[in-house]
Amino acid sequence: MRGKARDARRASLILAVAGGMLLIAGCSCITFHITYSPIDVPESAKMYITNYVDGAVSVANLDGTDVVRLANHMDGTLVAPGGIALDVPEGKMYVVNYGNDTVTVANLDGTGAVTLGDLDGTLEMPFGIALDVAAGKMYVTSSGTHTITVANLDGTGGISLGGLNGTLDGPVGIALDIPEGKMYVVNYGNDTVTVANLDGTGGVSLGDLNGTLSFPTSIAVDVAAGRMYVTNSGNNTITVANLDGTGGISLGDLNGTLHEPGSITLDVAAGKMYVTNSGNDTITVGNLDGTGGISLSDLNGTLDGPSGIALDGAAGKMYVTNYWSNTVAVAKTDGSGGASLGNAIISSPAGIALDLAAEKMYITNYFDHTVTVANLDRTGGKTVAVATLNNPSGITLDVPHGKMYVANNWNNTITVANLDGSGGMSLGDLNGTLSGPTGIALDLAGGKMYVLNSGNNTVTVANLDGTAGISLGNLNGTLDAPLAIALDVAAGKMYIANSGNNTVSAANLDGTGGTSLGNMNGTLDEPFNIALDVAAGKMYITNSGNNTVSAANLDGTGGTSLGDLDGTLNGPTAIALALP
Repeated sequence: MRGKARDARRASLILAVAGGMLLIAGCSCITFHITYSPIDVPESAKMYITNYVDGAVSVANLDGTDVVRLANHMDGTLVAPGGIALDVPEGKMYVVNYGNDTVTVANLDGTGAVTLGDLDGTLEMPFGIALDVAAGKMYVTSSGTHTITVANLDGTGGISLGGLNGTLDGPVGIALDIPEGKMYVVNYGNDTVTVANLDGTGGVSLGDLNGTLSFPTSIAVDVAAGRMYVTNSGNNTITVANLDGTGGISLGDLNGTLHEPGSITLDVAAGKMYVTNSGNDTITVGNLDGTGGISLSDLNGTLDGPSGIALDGAAGKMYVTNYWSNTVAVAKTDGSGGASLGNAIISSPAGIALDLAAEKMYITNYFDHTVTVANLDRTGGKTVAVATLNNPSGITLDVPHGKMYVANNWNNTITVANLDGSGGMSLGDLNGTLSGPTGIALDLAGGKMYVLNSGNNTVTVANLDGTAGISLGNLNGTLDAPLAIALDVAAGKMYIANSGNNTVSAANLDGTGGTSLGNMNGTLDEPFNIALDVAAGKMYITNSGNNTVSAANLDGTGGTSLGDLDGTLNGPTAIALALP
């Protein structure tokens, strides 16, 4: 940890560069995603656990052994990606990760992703990147330390070039004029451009380009024409100026298409500029003189906080980094054919449910208001936008009828939809009994749903169509910030994980007989979810407070910690069991 001061700076820049989309005040909320690749699924019983912090899924035997990590997108290397640069002859992309101070390199199809680390410890809040392919060098801006790093393309030999004679202030975008041996850097902190030699000497400020800069975020240069182009997130405009800083003028907002522009790249041969708009998740293309600006929209829905952009002119392709979804989108330069390099997007996962017969997992994405569906062997992942979702939390399935039920934490409703995500509709607030609903479970034989309310520490029961909702109260005062519920229908029991007091409550399905089963021998720490193996008489609980899983008997005795599953847990949230 590098302290609250750094976190504050990071949050401030996120607000500007990533489109002002902070979801929790004062928190640099970063979302994480998963790409699935095939594995063999053993026949033995398994637990599946979603990890909120890094978006991964951990799979293990019920005793915590044989752990498999369903890795994050692009092999888990992308964390709040910013700038991107291409080495087309070698078929490589380089992406800076603002969220964890690293650089990722991958093939242009997204495969083979590896992290190059923090370039010998020189990176802090990196955002912009530019390549000198002939020299085998990369140049990266560090907005946290107001410096530039240069390193070899394999990540070795990282050194800091310092602050370029003290001219840097929140440097973000960077561009190179290799023939002249110059770098150009935009300073978000003081609305200026710095020019310096590639070795870091001779740094001078070119000022604010005739007062046209306003929270500049990126820069591109047309060396042949002696021009620089700068995006201004503060006033949604593009500035053009001579490379010596003179003649700065505003090209305006490109026909009103700019919305918190984040990055810019040029197709000089075609006389075009391409700009990412983090404010509305679109790409703008316009002529280099600022005319003819049009929106290429969201590239088939693949954009989510677009930040960096780079062109492969020969192939007619653009590559865009998505800050919020930790992905890279690729599309034709006319905006068609947009695709994400990866699938099975998981973002801030909250709940998980399994359809064992179909070998499917369903995961709610709290901040993206979506559900991810993937095979249990990690293939075939996709994200579906289910109508009426609003910060979805708990999820449960009615497989015989092909339905999913989801608790919406933000607007106090329940959504029901088909398992493919279609036909989503709201069942409302169950007679006004819902308050911050979190967990949900079904008694299919009885035609009932049970919903936890974290807002008022109660349980609601209602018919599956949403009618006849009533509150069962707080189960003899045992509920405290309840987050998850599981049912033993045959025994007529419900079990609830209480994050507020680190306990599990048990009660009859009618709400009577509520008792606290305690903290499972002291193993509970902010319990988030619970799953039952009724045949074995066991319960399994995720602990988001210490990244572990607890196991205990259904009467609360015999509580033990299964640990962190070989270090794969990171903010574990939901858990589901795949029982033989």
